[in-house]
Amino acid sequence: MKSLRRGTAASVIAIGLAAAALTGCSSGDAGGTGDPGKLTVWYRPGSLPAASIDGVKAQFPDVKFDLVETPDLDKKLAAALRSGTDVPDIMVADVLQYGSVEDKFLDVSEHGFSDVADDYLDWKVASGQSATGRQIGIPIDIGPYGYYYKPADFEAAGLPSEPDAVGEAVATWDGYENVLSELAKTGHRGCDHASNVYYYTMYATGTSFYEGEGADATFDPESAENKEAFDRAMQFQEDGYCTNTNWWGPEWNSAASQGDLVGFLAPPWIGGALMDAAPDQSGQWRIATKTPGGAASENGSTLMISAATADPDLATDVAIWMTDAENQAQGFAKDGLFPSAVAAFDMPAMKEPSEFYGDQVTAQVLGELALAAPTFNRGPNTIPATNIFRQTITDSVENGASADEAYKSALTKVTSELGG
Repeated sequence: MKSLRRGTAASVIAIGLAAAALTGCSSGDAGGTGDPGKLTVWYRPGSLPAASIDGVKAQFPDVKFDLVETPDLDKKLAAALRSGTDVPDIMVADVLQYGSVEDKFLDVSEHGFSDVADDYLDWKVASGQSATGRQIGIPIDIGPYGYYYKPADFEAAGLPSEPDAVGEAVATWDGYENVLSELAKTGHRGCDHASNVYYYTMYATGTSFYEGEGADATFDPESAENKEAFDRAMQFQEDGYCTNTNWWGPEWNSAASQGDLVGFLAPPWIGGALMDAAPDQSGQWRIATKTPGGAASENGSTLMISAATADPDLATDVAIWMTDAENQAQGFAKDGLFPSAVAAFDMPAMKEPSEFYGDQVTAQVLGELALAAPTFNRGPNTIPATNIFRQTITDSVENGASADEAYKSALTKVTSELGG
């Protein structure tokens, strides 16, 4: 496969769907429309390039499409899988989340995907494979983390303001802490929420609570990397470096729009949220060329196909087209979805300067960060364990728990609910 670098980090999304909820799935029909001329596609808001959604009917004029934007996709998909009915033909889903019922999904390598697998980053292709090696996911986006910041506020704090210089300033954790300290002296914050610092640190270290790979991997919630990430996040919180506002919330939007939040670590889709939250700040933001402690990238999303779809080859062809390089390049330009298709990196849409970011070519910055991200080995407990530790950090803002108290509380809950 075409390898720009084999590095990945999982998208730890608060799906709220335990593997146990799927173990009772019907052993009968897995769903699918049953009609060779019709395909039902489920996707979350913002999870697919708008260009692919808008253009798929014209690209496949003989197919009747039912394109369903589904905010609570995982909840509905779990119910459909349990009943064995109304499962869509194509859906945005996390391969790891549905590993316990992988037989309900098509092995797309047997229906044409193997012919185009080299078109995507190799680690992203690998992340679409089940534990048994079946290719049940077709790559959509990836989530390279960038450090988003406002140059004017950095200058006012006596800090560097150009992307390369800011990158050097925040490249180490000590350097980043110094930047946060200087910003705080001017009444600004260069961190949004301590739980996001924890989240990022786990990706940057390649840690997901698992030691080893594949069938030999063991769950270890007490790893030194996890404790270090947790303690750092709690320290940032205690030092007042963060706004204590979390992604997607009105408080975060307010902190950004009112100028309290002047720097944060995030994948590209949060950068898109910034544009919505503070449109009047166009031209006032940049992305640093380095991030604390090394690069990191979330895994992003995949398209999966029901094993019971009436025409597996057609469904696979459609999914491949919806995630091809041209659509993915447009997905970044219009929707903030960073491509996993290699050819997208050389397309004009990925080389356009961004007015919001002072005409910086942000795709090139994020691309370099994505290629430097470490391998991130996931397991069944990665999502729930991460969510418990993150929520504990969030709760400590309200209950005032110390770092040691909070860590012990989170570890007790993880081991009680997940083992380890």
